[in-house]
This record gives sequence, C-alpha cells and structure tokens, in this order.
Amino acid sequence: MTVFEYESKISVARPNSLSARTTIPKEVMKFLGAEIGDKVNWIVEYNNGKTEVKIEKVVE
Repeated sequence: MTVFEYESKISVARPNSLSARTTIPKEVMKFLGAEIGDKVNWIVEYNNGKTEVKIEKVVE
C-alpha cells in the first residue's frame, strides 16, 4: 500500500566529500513522528529484480 510518493534531489553532503544527502519531506517526517535531531533507519531490500527502500524512526 502506497501512503506517500515523493521525488527528492540528491546533492553533495560537503565539498570534497563522496557522501550525498537528500531531504525527507515534512509530510513523511510527520507520518513517522520524527523531528529534527531524531535518527532514522534505512532498510534496503532487493527481491525478484525490485529494490525497495524503507525508512523508520529509531525509538531509543
């Protein structure tokens, strides 16, 4: 079931860095109950030629 579908641009995290960053839309943060400073887990699954990326708020 699709709840949200957004497109985000990936940008360079810092000059001279190989890391990248993107923005989590505020609607997704609200849905997760996440706030600035919270941690999230990214779960990447690959099954039958399809990649799924899941995000969940870390509850400490």
